[in-house]
Amino acid sequence: MDGSRVILAAHRGDKFNFPENTIPAFESAVSLGVDMIETDVRMSKDGELVLIHDRSALRTTGTDKNIDEMTLSEIKTLDAGCTVTKPVKCEIPTVREFLELIKDTNVLVNWEFKVYPFDFDENTAFKVVDKLIDLIDEYDMTEKSMMNSFSAKV
Repeated sequence: MDGSRVILAAHRGDKFNFPENTIPAFESAVSLGVDMIETDVRMSKDGELVLIHDRSALRTTGTDKNIDEMTLSEIKTLDAGCTVTKPVKCEIPTVREFLELIKDTNVLVNWEFKVYPFDFDENTAFKVVDKLIDLIDEYDMTEKSMMNSFSAKV
């Protein structure tokens, strides 16, 4: 990102061919040769970081429950739409699953925080940031990561 060329980013992965923020969408984006993947970070009821844009799972899975009110095991039972468009089940992935996929690639990541102090308490919002930073450090992705949020505090 030295400014010498335009960076090609896949917003929520290859959501043209696969449901957004799913492993098949991320795998496809990597295979297409994108420079960066933008994805959305939320936290489950039991403190696991998952990748989904909306607080509610309704739009992407048909289940009218909030991600932060479900445990990871409950979230993993949801089908994020691949069986409708492609013959493969898509789960809502964890940050760790995503990092396992991209850790050995040159793909940059734009992490968008979706847990805001104005929707949740500040401690919860900051806990998501701390957990993500710990995972980024664990996977040695610091120089390949950028973060954004609609909250100036975050």
